[in-house]
Amino acid sequence: AAKIVALAQEDGAEAGWVDGENSFDRQHMRKQGMHIGHQVFDHKKLIGYEKIALFWPEYGVFGGKKLTVLNEDSETAEALFQRVEDWMKLRRQISPKGKRILVIDSLNSFSPEEELTASFTDQNVRTRTSNAVLFNLMSKKWQNIALHTNTLIIFIAQIRTNPMARFTNPNYVSGGSGIQYFPAVVAWMNRAKGGTIVKHGKQVGVQGFITNKKNKAGGGSEEHKKCAYQCFFTEDDWKFFSAKELKGKKEAQ
Repeated sequence: AAKIVALAQEDGAEAGWVDGENSFDRQHMRKQGMHIGHQVFDHKKLIGYEKIALFWPEYGVFGGKKLTVLNEDSETAEALFQRVEDWMKLRRQISPKGKRILVIDSLNSFSPEEELTASFTDQNVRTRTSNAVLFNLMSKKWQNIALHTNTLIIFIAQIRTNPMARFTNPNYVSGGSGIQYFPAVVAWMNRAKGGTIVKHGKQVGVQGFITNKKNKAGGGSEEHKKCAYQCFFTEDDWKFFSAKELKGKKEAQ
């Protein structure tokens, strides 16, 4: 995603990043080619960077209520994504013909209001599936917003495996089936078995396979086609080749 953002910035796009896992590493992002700029502070609090709009769940008292410190809580996913949606609309007003790119990292790390307000003992099937319900509804709404604000939105979701599903596909994506149904492109990245790239005793990258599960955006890409990749952490260097070539490289090693 960082590499795609870097390519979009070179093409003149504004960038936004929703960091639900507190994993935004500016040194790594810069090595992937992203333009970040200097840190921006508000009353000594980091609120983002010059060249990228950075969002993450806030912590505090919301809704103007005067509560004790112990009653502070995390921002709900609904409130966070409303801020992100406002950013897309505001940037469109400022630059109607401008291009934008937005990354959501990652779907399973955000907590909807229904899940947050339920105590540990009040969790049930409904609260445990509220994340999927939220993103199913949001992906339908954001299809239209992405089109009219000229925003390319990338959702990052982990591929999960249910070992109990013996007669159906055990693989599924956190965030609900809507995340696979509504986007124009769905690509699955799987690390190859023993897919770490080691140099001088240190891991410097990973290698695996990318499967084009869905493509409704055109461009000549074939659905269900698979290719291999190598990604290096310490440099802006991605390599792509056929799945057979990766197998041959591993056997050679």
